[in-house]
Parts: sequence; structure tokens; C-alpha cells
Amino acid sequence: MGQYRPPVELSSMTRNIFTEEEPHGALWLIFFVYIPVILLVFAIRAFMLVNGVSIISINIIDPMVLSLYQDFSDLFLIATGQ
Repeated sequence: MGQYRPPVELSSMTRNIFTEEEPHGALWLIFFVYIPVILLVFAIRAFMLVNGVSIISINIIDPMVLSLYQDFSDLFLIATGQ
């Protein structure tokens, strides 16, 4: 006759419980997720601006916004020496 074996609790975790990492905090999220994503976006935008590559075409209708755009593009040209 067999011996009684108590039921085994199965974890819903896919990883071994002994190798599970602790959850990361807010600072980890800021320094390793948010800041790298922001830097990547700025790097892509700077690359597009320097090389004249455009993903979308913008038609500016408002004259005030158009004048601001022209002023900032002039400042960029002065700053980059172009």
C-alpha cells in the first residue's frame, strides 16, 4: 500500500522562486527607462534635423507660429554655423 503524500503547492511564477529578482523602484525606472528613452528621442530628432530628414511634412498656417518656427530655425543655423 502506498504512503500518503501531501499536495504540492505549485507557483504561478514561471521562474524559480529562488532566482526571482526583487521589483525595481521608482529611481530605477527613472534612470534606466525614462531618461534613456528621452535621450534616444532627442538623438533621433537631432540626427533628422542635421541631415534634413523628415518623417512627416508640416504645413504651418498660423502666421505667428510660422514666424516662431523661422526664428528658431535661424537660431539653429547660427548655432551650428551653417
